[in-house]
Amino acid sequence: MTQISEQTGVGRESLYKSLRPGANPAFSTVSKVMAALGLHIEVKPVTPAKLRKTVKKKVVVAAHKRKKVVKLAPSASRKARATD
Repeated sequence: MTQISEQTGVGRESLYKSLRPGANPAFSTVSKVMAALGLHIEVKPVTPAKLRKTVKKKVVVAAHKRKKVVKLAPSASRKARATD
């Protein structure tokens, strides 16, 4: 941790706090640590088939978690505009 601290310019104690479980480190901190370790992040586009599966799965999970569907009445401002 001392070597990474020296290479990144981030204090050793700050690194421990940033990288502990449940912490929410800044992207710049993660980026500096990754560079010090010789790592990088690569972003790739999702294939259309994989994207459809992901979206469909999220919709099914969301529908499953709902216990009942509640229809909300139009807001008062919409009612007022409709009658004007």
